[in-house]
Amino acid sequence: MSDKVTVKVLLNQTSRFMAYSAGDRLVQALVFESGFPACGSVDRLLNIVFEQLNIDEPRADWAIRYRVERNRSLSVGDVVVVGEQAWAVDSVGWTPVSVEAGQVWYDVGELA
Repeated sequence: MSDKVTVKVLLNQTSRFMAYSAGDRLVQALVFESGFPACGSVDRLLNIVFEQLNIDEPRADWAIRYRVERNRSLSVGDVVVVGEQAWAVDSVGWTPVSVEAGQVWYDVGELA
C-alpha cells in the first residue's frame, strides 16, 4: 500500500442527516492527498477526516480550505472515499458503501 492516498468528501444532498442509501445524490466538496496515520489504519484516517471537518478550528490545511469554502460539517449520510473504497458516515462509525459515478455532482448542474 502506498503511503499517500486520495481522499474525497462527498456531501449527501438526498438523505441529509439520515443513513446513506444507494443512489443518493452526492456533491464532491473536497479532494486531497493524505498520508496514512502512523498506524496505517483506514478507520483512523476516516476518524481524522470526521474530526477535522467538525471542529471549530481545524488544523489540517485541507480542512481549513473546506471551512473557508463554507461547507457544512460532515454528517450522517455523507461519504468519504479513501482510494477506491467509499465509506458512509453512520450514526456510530462508518459503513462501506458503493458509489456510482452518476451520483456524484461537482458543481450545480455538473454531473460526473
